[in-house]
Amino acid sequence: MRTEQTEKRLAAELAAETPDVLANILLCCTPEAQRRVMPIAAAKRPAGRKWVKALYAAAAMLVLFVGGYFGIGQYRQACAAEYTVTLDAGASVQLEVSRSGRVVSAAGLDEKGRAALDAAQNGGKLRGRALDTAVRTVVSAMAAQGDIADEGAVLVSVTGADADENAAAKAAVTQSVTRALSESGVTASVLAQIVEKNGALTALAEKYGISEGRAALIAETAENEPALNETELSKLSLGALAALTENGGAKASLDATADAAAVSGYVSADAAEKSACAQAGVSIGSTASAEATADMSDGRLVYKVKIETPAGSISCEVDAKTGEITRWVSNLVSAAVGGTDAQSAGAPASQQTAGVPAQTNAAPETDVQALAGQVYDALRDAVDRARTELENELTQK
Repeated sequence: MRTEQTEKRLAAELAAETPDVLANILLCCTPEAQRRVMPIAAAKRPAGRKWVKALYAAAAMLVLFVGGYFGIGQYRQACAAEYTVTLDAGASVQLEVSRSGRVVSAAGLDEKGRAALDAAQNGGKLRGRALDTAVRTVVSAMAAQGDIADEGAVLVSVTGADADENAAAKAAVTQSVTRALSESGVTASVLAQIVEKNGALTALAEKYGISEGRAALIAETAENEPALNETELSKLSLGALAALTENGGAKASLDATADAAAVSGYVSADAAEKSACAQAGVSIGSTASAEATADMSDGRLVYKVKIETPAGSISCEVDAKTGEITRWVSNLVSAAVGGTDAQSAGAPASQQTAGVPAQTNAAPETDVQALAGQVYDALRDAVDRARTELENELTQK
């Protein structure tokens, strides 16, 4: 009797001191592995003498003790957050991921992000799911809300301590996002980067109310585009930032899908240069060159394209969203005919500087002889008008 009481007391004390981690361990196991796990209480024990029961009880307690010790270690290893994945597309969602590639926690970083996460979790919590499944579910929810269509791009940011693990996660998540976009029927570019957390980045994210991943992209773009500051960049869509990323070339830790600008609905600096040269009738070569720089105009992203020719320079402003040329500027022959340097595309021909197109699809003549002829004709017309006016005045007198 005393032995039985001792066993019960020992079992009770051991049970009280041993944490129940079975539920957490099962959460990190595959469904097949979960089916093979049988709680000790459900196992059948053969009837026998008291000393056999005592032996079983001692063995069970030993298993509980050893299993609990190693179970806690396995749980911490399998379910502890190893790195963080942030998805930005107008909405921001952050996923903490374990070494085994399962989601430990999920959080919406803004109002749209929380709405997307709620929609994604209607079919069940993301916690415990494989990263690929969680990412595709979140991206599908963002697409359904219209966030991705508005932004034109999805930004993937990975933050973790292990460089190899970060690189592998970035590649895997990019593939998952691309697949989810295809399944949702949404066209958008995908940007993926590895972000190293620091105080400056956190402060920038807090200043503009954005994720640290988006803050990192803005900081990098500001370095490559001197004409744009962080405040202006924070107002741009991810599609516009994708175009600027293509202009500056992706850094070592940042990947962009091919033709990121075109996919996101914008034109790149290179495309703006080609469009301007084509409409100006200039062929880039040994005697002509073109350069485009990004800038802001009335809150819009534009490119200022300058074309240098032997006859002078032609400049224009290209809308980065539509690709249309909104303004022409030339100093080819304006001084000779007394015109103004700045001309608006589409103005009447009589108000245009010679050599500048009256419409955005009309090309200026850049041949030297043709320009000389235009100057001669302009001067002759001016002399004829002056002579006519003088004759009229003499006649009236």
